[in-house]
Amino acid sequence: MTSSTGNGNSLFGADVTDDGKRLWFCGSSGAVGEYDVESGVLHDHSAPLDVTNNFNDVAVTGEAGEANVYVAGGSGKMYYSFENGASQTWDDVTPGSGSNINAVDFFDDRKGHIVDGNKTVFRTDDGETWDRIGLADANVNFYGVDSAGSTTSGSPAAAEWCSTGTASSGRPRTPATPTCGTSRSPTTTATVSRSAAAARSTR
Repeated sequence: MTSSTGNGNSLFGADVTDDGKRLWFCGSSGAVGEYDVESGVLHDHSAPLDVTNNFNDVAVTGEAGEANVYVAGGSGKMYYSFENGASQTWDDVTPGSGSNINAVDFFDDRKGHIVDGNKTVFRTDDGETWDRIGLADANVNFYGVDSAGSTTSGSPAAAEWCSTGTASSGRPRTPATPTCGTSRSPTTTATVSRSAAAARSTR
C-alpha cells in the first residue's frame, strides 16, 4: 500500500481494529493516523516520541478506542502503545541490528511477528520484547508478514512472511519471483514471499 495523505505524506501501511470501527495508517515523516469509519473523524497520532522517520507498517489489536498499536520503523525500531496511541503512552524497542523493520502483524493482543531488512524474522509474546526465530541461511530481505496462530497455551501459531531480493541500491530487484516458506518454534510458525508486490497482495 502506498498513497498520499492530505498533507502530501506517503502512506505505507494500514490495519483495522478488531471491531472494524477504526482504520490506522502510517507513512513517511512520522505519519500515524486513526480514522473513525463511522463518524469520519481523523485522529492524528503523528511523530510518536517526536520521531519523524518513515514508518513502514502498522498493526493494531483490540477494539476502537482501546487498541494496542504497533508501528514498524524505518530506523530499526518498533514503536508501540497499549493505550490507543495516546500522547505519552508510546515506547520503543530495537529488536535486531537496526535495519528497517519492513512489516508487522499480530494474531493476538500482544503476540505477533515482524520482518526486517536484514533477512530476519522476530516473534513477540508480550508486544514489547522480540526473539529472533529465523530464517537460517536466508539470502533475501523480507518485506511482508502475515501472523496467524492459536491463542491457546501450548498450541502452535503461524506467521507467513514475504521476502524479496534487493539490488545494491537497496531497492527490490525487478522482476522478483515470490518465494514462500515456513519457520516454526514451539509457539509460532512463519511464511515469507520474495517481492514487495507479493507482500502487499497478502495484506
